[in-house]
Amino acid sequence: HCAVSDTTSENGGGIVHSGDSSVFTMSGGSIYNNEAYKGAGVYFSTAGKASKITGGSIYNNTGSYGAGITTYRTNGLTISGGNIYGNTVSINGGGILAGAKLVLSGSNIYENSATKAGGGIFLSGASSSLTMSNGVIRNNSSGTHGAGLYFSADGAASTISGGKIYSNSATGSGGALLSYRTNGLNISGGSIYSNTAQLYGGAIYASQGTTRITAGSIYSNTAVKSGNGVFLHSDAVSFEMSKNA
Repeated sequence: HCAVSDTTSENGGGIVHSGDSSVFTMSGGSIYNNEAYKGAGVYFSTAGKASKITGGSIYNNTGSYGAGITTYRTNGLTISGGNIYGNTVSINGGGILAGAKLVLSGSNIYENSATKAGGGIFLSGASSSLTMSNGVIRNNSSGTHGAGLYFSADGAASTISGGKIYSNSATGSGGALLSYRTNGLNISGGSIYSNTAQLYGGAIYASQGTTRITAGSIYSNTAVKSGNGVFLHSDAVSFEMSKNA
């Protein structure tokens, strides 16, 4: 069993991955109890080939941003297995901070926390995007908004076509997810349920762009103020829902 643990650094407490021709693949092992400003577990720079995580565990790392993983990898990061859990940040992105292309086709992302936003995953930056076709995002918490997922205004359109997002809790709005994404969010599958927001949007809070729901299930979510399922805020947001959803 390979492990990287108990290290401290400015960025990438456990592992820093950089270099134009470099390749990163994680299929097992553990990265835990590391500390850094960004990417306490793993930090991916912009340079490097597309990277993959298919197994292993990244847990109990601490920092200010993206305690489990911080990725700016231009060629993308695909996570198809493994566990990312128990990571904690004082600002945004408890489990993952993604400033580039992120693909989730598996993995369990759970029990991560952010003092501000994006307890599970925080997406920000012009190159950021999410494609989620499988996996679980559950039991994450945020001190403000988007306990499971937080999408900033900049970045590419993102898609959720499968997987489960449940039992996440936001002190503010967007128990499962909050989207400011100008280029929109498309939901064509998966299940979003049993999430909680103390303000608005127990499941989804959308404030900009177009949110399209063409399939999938959204149920048993709770918002203390308003919008147990979906809360649409401001004139800058539009909503489309098909008969199949």
